[in-house]
Amino acid sequence: MKNFDIIKDIDGLRTIYRYCATAEDFQVANPMVSATQARLALETMVKTVYRLKGWQIGERASLLSLTTDERLTAFIDSEDLMKRIHYVRKIGNNAAHASDGFVGRRESFFAVLNLYYIIGSILLAWQVIDTLPDFDKELIPQSPQPSNLAVVPQTEQASSATTQTADTAAKAVKESSDAQPTTVDAQPVVNDLSEAETRKLYIDLLLHEADWKVSEHKGEIIPRQAGIEIEVQGMPNESGVGYADYVLFDADGTPLAVVEAKRTSVDATVGRHQAKLYADCLATRYTCSRPVIYYTNGFETHLIDNNRHSISLPPFSVIVQNRLLIM
Repeated sequence: MKNFDIIKDIDGLRTIYRYCATAEDFQVANPMVSATQARLALETMVKTVYRLKGWQIGERASLLSLTTDERLTAFIDSEDLMKRIHYVRKIGNNAAHASDGFVGRRESFFAVLNLYYIIGSILLAWQVIDTLPDFDKELIPQSPQPSNLAVVPQTEQASSATTQTADTAAKAVKESSDAQPTTVDAQPVVNDLSEAETRKLYIDLLLHEADWKVSEHKGEIIPRQAGIEIEVQGMPNESGVGYADYVLFDADGTPLAVVEAKRTSVDATVGRHQAKLYADCLATRYTCSRPVIYYTNGFETHLIDNNRHSISLPPFSVIVQNRLLIM
C-alpha cells in the first residue's frame, strides 16, 4: 500500500501514477531519483490541467512558463499550493541538473508530500477522486525494489512524453467526469513538519539556487557559506544575545547579509526590525559595513540596503559592496 494508490486504478492516469509511486518508493533510498520522478509527475499533471481547460501548450513551453502563467495561478487560486508546486519543480530541477547532492531525504520527503496534495487537490476539483486521505509517511518504503523504478524519459524527450501522457489523462478525465471547475479547492497539508521546518526548507532552497551552501550545524561560521542560528552579541534584551536565522559570510569571514525568517503565514515585514538589530550588532562586532538585510517568510522576500531603504525584490537579489550577489 502506498499513498498514491488512490490513483492507481484510475483509467488514463497509469503513467502519472508510476511517476508518483516511484517518487514515493525512492524517497528514502534515492532522494535524487525521487525528486526527478516527482517533477515528471508534476509536469504531466500541469499539462493535463492545460488540456482539460483547453489552453494551448507551446511546443517549447517549459514547466516554469506553464506554472507562472496567470491562467494557471488563477485556477489554482492558492498562494500556498502554488508555493508547493514551485518547490517540487525546483527540487526536481536540482536533482536532474545538479551534482552537489543538495537533494537529500528531507527535501525529497517534502517534494513527495507536496506532490500528493497537489495531485489530490486537482483531481478532487474534477471529481476524479471523492476524498483525499491524509498523507501517511509510514507507508513510504525504506528499501524499495529496483524493479519499481519508472522509466525516465531522456531530457530531450521528457517534454513530448509528458505532453502525450497529459493528452491521455485529460481524455480519460473528460470521459469519466462532467465537472468544469473554475478553481481548485486546495486541500490542507497534514504532516508532522513544524512551521519552522517547513519555512527552512523553502529558504534553504532559495539560498541554494543562489549558489549559497547552507551550513549543517547551528552557530558554525564558514567563509562563503550561509550560517544558521548565528549568535549575535549586543542585542537590546536581558541576556544581550540573539540568534540570527541566517548570516551569509564573505570569503574573509565577515558578514555580508542577514536573513531573518518569519512564519510563512505572517507578512514578511514583521521580521524587519529584528533583522536590523542583528545587522547593526554584527557590524559593530566585525567592524565592517552593516550587512545587507533580508527578511522573508519563505515566499515573499524584502531587502533593506545600506542606505536604509526597504525594497521588495525577487528573492535574494542584492548589490553588496559594488558587486551583484544573486542569492
